[in-house]
Amino acid sequence: MGKVISVSNQKGGVGKTTTTIEFASILSGKGKKVLVIDFDPQGNTSSSLPCDHTKPTIFDVMEAKNTVTEAIQHSEYCDIITSSSDLSKVDALYLDFDAMFILKDITDSIKDDYDFIFIDTTPAKSIKNTMTYIAADYIIAPTEVDKNSMEGIEELNNDLKKLKGGRTSVSNASIALILLTRFTKRAVMYQLALDSLNNIAKTLEGSPEVFCIRNSVASSEAKDFEQPIGVYATKNQVSRDYRKAVDIFLKKIGEN
Repeated sequence: MGKVISVSNQKGGVGKTTTTIEFASILSGKGKKVLVIDFDPQGNTSSSLPCDHTKPTIFDVMEAKNTVTEAIQHSEYCDIITSSSDLSKVDALYLDFDAMFILKDITDSIKDDYDFIFIDTTPAKSIKNTMTYIAADYIIAPTEVDKNSMEGIEELNNDLKKLKGGRTSVSNASIALILLTRFTKRAVMYQLALDSLNNIAKTLEGSPEVFCIRNSVASSEAKDFEQPIGVYATKNQVSRDYRKAVDIFLKKIGEN
């Protein structure tokens, strides 16, 4: 049965989309069957991969307008279910307790078809993110160097505690990997941020690994060409970092 991975941070601009695409394409290159679900109404992942935007979206599946099979698109890098701007309506439409499980029901229905299902999430505290925490087995948390981004990881962890606490636990997810993105080794603030993240990781359930992804303009350029960095610039330092990050993640979850 496949693993569901939520790529999450409740702050924006931390590299969630890049992380989702790189992990999916690298694992696909390792022979794994991988699906990406773009669960962010901004749709950055959908626009950064070669997709047919006339096809059914994840919102269409949630609304039972289409089956999950009808929404899955195939590409040379991974399979994908695209986003929709209508996802912005989820927090107003899906208020019942049972509705929190709709994404889990969708992923559970196709877990046997994939080794990994990645969910790219919205950068905000929301019902959509609660749905992903319930559906996920593990979480990868990218962060930038700024204080708000790092606090987003602690907020994420607090939300997980709430979902696991009380009389009924509705989430089994844990943060497996924290990625400090756009890392610049010689910058003092990045070294301080890395030390801070290592300290934060020690306080989190499961003691997630912490790894740095260096900064490179190739990250933005690859999206314009609808390619993963590992395809657009195979020898780029970011590409190498993400390959190492995948290996660390697989070892952490016992899949190496």
